[in-house]
Amino acid sequence: MILCSMALLGMANLGNAQDSSTSSEKLTVQLYNDAGQLLINDTYKDADARSFDVAEFIKAHQEEGRTLIRGYFNSDLMIDQVKFDSNELSEEAEGSEICQKIETSLKPIIGVQVSQTDDLAGVHVDRVIDKSASAELGVNSSDLIMEFNGYELVSPCDLKLEVKECEVGEEVSIGIETNGRLVNKKITVGAKVHNLISYHYCLDSNIGDLNIDMASSEFNVNLEAYPNPTSDLSYLNFTSDSDSPVSFYVLDIYGKTIHQETFNKFNGSLRAEYNFIGSASGTYLMAIKQNDEVYKTKVVYSEK
Repeated sequence: MILCSMALLGMANLGNAQDSSTSSEKLTVQLYNDAGQLLINDTYKDADARSFDVAEFIKAHQEEGRTLIRGYFNSDLMIDQVKFDSNELSEEAEGSEICQKIETSLKPIIGVQVSQTDDLAGVHVDRVIDKSASAELGVNSSDLIMEFNGYELVSPCDLKLEVKECEVGEEVSIGIETNGRLVNKKITVGAKVHNLISYHYCLDSNIGDLNIDMASSEFNVNLEAYPNPTSDLSYLNFTSDSDSPVSFYVLDIYGKTIHQETFNKFNGSLRAEYNFIGSASGTYLMAIKQNDEVYKTKVVYSEK
């Protein structure tokens, strides 16, 4: 068996401090002329990457040759992956403006970074992400995770694979050894939001409507949350011409699943609701998953 010395469960490499958070931003921009000569080859990091106007660059250089833009904006519980190749732009697309296209997926995580133990008995917790499922459960750095979902752990790879097999919002067993004492608990699997961002031609009226991307779906879908902002209940209307089962999620800004429902009998229209009373004021994500596609919208909750 090939063992991992360290595995990160659904997130980028993190520091060892339990209460620290990590983020990394990097954007590489390349421009080639029609002869294949490299004219621009720039790399932007951190604040420079965040402030770079991708759409404006594409528009400004669309007649000069091929533009390639790749990058990641990565944090503990969300990753935005930028991927653009001007050769893939459809010349038949309607409009002359450049708009984002966002495809979202939810990756299961429990919010820990772990490493190998000397005796191959369990895995050592090196870091716990603040507000994550593990943090809410009381897992601490220096604890050992001995088993997960009924599977005895030998290496970080074992835990990584077991978490990957879980559904976001699923409750599973976890065995934690603290100060030599083994405690069996239940943990609700959280989520890391993965946004794949590309760019396409669009009409002026589409600019700014970037919260939900329905264009990537092969089905006709619509998603609407109201009232938004809300001081108690918020409703989510979802319609689709697919009759496949749907899952409804509510996640906090830390990627923790605070509500999950599955509707196996879906007839094309769903009105789901969630009562935020008792939750902390802030921004939440309401999402629908159907046919392995995720449709999402943000809801702002403010206590009365």
